Amino acid sequence: MRKVILALFAALVAAAPASAAPNWLGMTGLILTPSADALDAREWNVTFHHITDTANIAAGNLGLARGLEAGLVFFDPEARGADAELTGHAKYMVIPETATGVGFAVGWWDFADQVDSSPYAVVSKRLRGDNEGPAFRVHVGGGGGIYDGIFAGAEANLTSNILAMVDYDGEDVNAGVRIGLPSGFRLDAAFVSEEFGIGASYNARF
Repeated sequence: MRKVILALFAALVAAAPASAAPNWLGMTGLILTPSADALDAREWNVTFHHITDTANIAAGNLGLARGLEAGLVFFDPEARGADAELTGHAKYMVIPETATGVGFAVGWWDFADQVDSSPYAVVSKRLRGDNEGPAFRVHVGGGGGIYDGIFAGAEANLTSNILAMVDYDGEDVNAGVRIGLPSGFRLDAAFVSEEFGIGASYNARF
């Protein structure tokens, strides 16, 4: 047991940054809301999340060009009588975030309208850098479908590999953490619409 604990500790110490990963719906973002970040060309990831008594969600995403990502999403609701659906999403980072300017992206989750067609636009901005304390970013956007108006989120690096996240998806406030592990793995844990959920993603490039 001691060796297992030491191995886990060593993995966390050598862990990768926790940012820039898919959210629980598949697109790059926080918990349920997107950020203005997007995959670069030849980057890809796969992800799976389980929300207690709500849904299982799996996705795979690919960076088609710089700032342009697209992916497939398998959405399996746990509501009695509801059918699992396979749909897609796409996002384009129109303006990359800079030290003085905001990032801006537009996207569309479930463009096939299998679950709840949700176009959106979002801006992201880092408010504090590493030289002034833990990195802190905010995200604000608007959309239809699951977002139904204004959504927002914030993230803060508790350590170099642990990211605290909170977002408002247009209806509920969600909060959780993302842990970066070696070799591109990310682990997520959060309360989503008052239900506990866990998940993971693997991020790489070719």
